[in-house]
Amino acid sequence: MSNIFNNRTSLTNEQSEQFIQLFMKHQREIYAHILIMIPNYSQADDILQETATVLWYKFADFEIGTNFAAWGKRIAFNIVRDYFKKQRSARQLLNEDHLKEVIDRLANNLEHLDYRMEALQSCMKKISEKDRKIIQLRYENGLSVPQISKHVKRPIQGLYKAMARIHESLLVCVKKNIASEYHL
Repeated sequence: MSNIFNNRTSLTNEQSEQFIQLFMKHQREIYAHILIMIPNYSQADDILQETATVLWYKFADFEIGTNFAAWGKRIAFNIVRDYFKKQRSARQLLNEDHLKEVIDRLANNLEHLDYRMEALQSCMKKISEKDRKIIQLRYENGLSVPQISKHVKRPIQGLYKAMARIHESLLVCVKKNIASEYHL
């Protein structure tokens, strides 16, 4: 990585802000990509940190308006490939062709995930405000069902039933949206 540090160009304040915004927006996607290749959280954390460093130092080469996530995943792939080359002696072998196949599958799955996320966002707009609040408390705020129960002043059992109904409604809606949007 010393080559990266030697070729470093200073970023303007605007470029620094753009980098931070783009990295924060796509960090989870890049991390998920790394975890597919290295299913060990500690090692994946190290790879993500190295990826972030490389992205930062090469950000002046990034063309704003292009796909930052794809760029970040490509850099992460190269770092993982180098990591495995170093690990061969430790018997952690992964054929580069196999790794490429896994990454291609991941890319395909992430593309489908994007479709599903768009469909889910559309469906979330169609449910009642009360139901949307329950889903947001559970999945965006990370509250447990008993905590949500206290927050919305509803019995726990009734809340479990409501959540099952909301989940089913969203699932049906997402499936319909994907089928009609992508002619599946």
